[in-house]
Amino acid sequence: MNSIDASLQFQKILWFGVIMLSAIFFGALLARDAFFLVLLGGLGMWVLLLPYHTTLATLLSVSTFGSALILPLPGRPYWWEFAAMLAWSGLVLTIALRRQSPDTGKLIRRHKWLFIGALAYCGTLIMIMYFRGVGFRALGGSQMGGRLYLQQLLCAIFPLLFAMRPLSKTLTIQLFTLQCLLSTTFLVSDFIFSFSTSSLWIVLYFFDLPNDGIAFASMSSGFGIKRFQSLYIVAQAMMSLVLMRYRLAEYAQPKTLWLWPATLAIIGFGLLGGHRYLLVLLFFVLLISAWAQRFFSVVRSFVMGVASLSVLAFVYVFAQELPLSAQRTLSLLPGISINRIARDDGDMTWFGRQEMRRLGWELAPQYRWIGRGFRKNEQSGILESMQGYIDPDTFYNGFIGLLVNTGLPGTMSMLVFLAAGSAIAIRILLRIRRCGVPDNFSRLCCILSAQWLGSVIIFLFLHGDSEFAMRSFSLQAALLMCCEYNLRTHLTQETYKELERAEA
Repeated sequence: MNSIDASLQFQKILWFGVIMLSAIFFGALLARDAFFLVLLGGLGMWVLLLPYHTTLATLLSVSTFGSALILPLPGRPYWWEFAAMLAWSGLVLTIALRRQSPDTGKLIRRHKWLFIGALAYCGTLIMIMYFRGVGFRALGGSQMGGRLYLQQLLCAIFPLLFAMRPLSKTLTIQLFTLQCLLSTTFLVSDFIFSFSTSSLWIVLYFFDLPNDGIAFASMSSGFGIKRFQSLYIVAQAMMSLVLMRYRLAEYAQPKTLWLWPATLAIIGFGLLGGHRYLLVLLFFVLLISAWAQRFFSVVRSFVMGVASLSVLAFVYVFAQELPLSAQRTLSLLPGISINRIARDDGDMTWFGRQEMRRLGWELAPQYRWIGRGFRKNEQSGILESMQGYIDPDTFYNGFIGLLVNTGLPGTMSMLVFLAAGSAIAIRILLRIRRCGVPDNFSRLCCILSAQWLGSVIIFLFLHGDSEFAMRSFSLQAALLMCCEYNLRTHLTQETYKELERAEA
């Protein structure tokens, strides 16, 4: 045996010994502490996949953001929360190795106010955590709410992530489609929690409930209205897919009249969730999209007007025959006759939120410079009162909630962030109004921009939770950046110059 063969033989024996010792160690650890073994394996995978964290973060964040998928770990983090953590670690390596997009600097400068608003808001949250304290209900403490801070701070990375790794047109469409399809995972958790026996509850280790899932289940026993928030979530996602695939003008064409029953079926499905928010958001999205797509011609307006009036007439006549949850959603329509139970349930929610808004205005001056924060106690939560079920730490108005919970610094920085995102959405809509919507990507840009503007209006003036401000808008803002980036990149030079002159 020569020296080379001896060296190879020694390496084989060495590796065999390492593998055997590792097997004995992990076997003992599995028998003694399985959770620590899973944690150790996860850390190992984290290190091995470090060069791919940025790519994984972009793919996971968009595709799982609207889903119920969670990791079976303490705290039950969503997959998109895990993606945000990957983004923070991945961007450090991306910057160090200079693997960012060559247009990163240009994107950051173009959207500087978006980044300034996000940075200022995160700084405000850190200041509030320092002065007001924060807890994760750990080590026997009663204070909690730390996850609300952590979610917002983690999500603030998304605009920077997509500035360094902008998505292509094709990948944006694919990931958004997957996001809408994965929204159906909320159906699994919602219905298993409501109807199944405990034998199927193991699924809830991997699928989370909608935000109000437990509250709706409790309310159904007291008020007799069975509501499923998952139906509203899925309906909104399916409508987004329809509007991405078809132009609004096709609703007025004979060959695509089947879009009417399909759309009504989706909306009817969503009405069973009992969320009036669905009708309000769809109203804004359709109105803004119709303007951007130059839908309002004489013929189309006549056809849509007749069809809409026919649907409304049917709804008004047969409203009381619908399920109570659907009647609750339709209670938003003026003069409609619905069951007294559905009317009272909707009114209790409305009056309760009015009271919380009034209370928020009274509290705001006390927290002018340093907000009250998002810390909660075990005694906080859903309280039953004359106004129904309310959360004493939520004011059901984004502007008032920001004033109380983050003070003037947090409110102003978030308003800067929302204004910068709205400016991107408006530029996209103006571009679409000029160039049309010839493909799925341009229609997706239109829908995302309309959803942004509608969501901002609802958040600030109608219904919004400041606890989820950055969580709700950060990824949307990042996608709008990608949309505008691709629209600008793929325009012809002549059209680009013409649009620049028009914008100037």
